[in-house]
Amino acid sequence: PFNVAYFLLLKRKYSNTILGLVYNYTYYISKKTFLLAFKTTFKQSIMKKNI
Repeated sequence: PFNVAYFLLLKRKYSNTILGLVYNYTYYISKKTFLLAFKTTFKQSIMKKNI
């Protein structure tokens, strides 16, 4: 079975990133903004030390 616990950190970090955008009055998240936020969050959370 696939262990989804690895993605919990990604989910938390991505949620915090999006909340940061919302707190800065960015209510509409474009595809470009989504991909940029996801890419940086993915690089920070999916590392060998986290797995």
